[in-house]
Amino acid sequence: MVFLRSLNNFSCKLFIIIFLQGSVLACSYWEESDLICYDLLNANLISNEKLSAANSENLQGNLDNATQLIKAGLASLSDQYRSDNVIDDSGMHLVLAEQAEASGDLVVAFRIYRRVLENRIILMKERLDNINCENRE
Repeated sequence: MVFLRSLNNFSCKLFIIIFLQGSVLACSYWEESDLICYDLLNANLISNEKLSAANSENLQGNLDNATQLIKAGLASLSDQYRSDNVIDDSGMHLVLAEQAEASGDLVVAFRIYRRVLENRIILMKERLDNINCENRE
């Protein structure tokens, strides 16, 4: 009988330890997940702001500033917009934009850069939706 009590006591302690460890792991998973969401949402916000500012600069005729803002938007996203279920071929377009920019054709360069940024923002939105970052508190 004493053995059963000690076994039961031991089982109870073991269960509590395992439960607490699981809780700690779950909390650390959510904290890490929240940090990832924060980084993604921040990159998404910055890239959208840069796109908007670039469009304004373009309308005012400041094509060089507009191009630099688009490139900053692309840099803010880096590769965070990527997900496993999407094939991204926009790198080829960036090479074309860089060639156009190097040859002095800022109109073509801006248009290509902008299209790449717009597409990557769409991909980022899909990624945020897929990992449910928008609904975190």
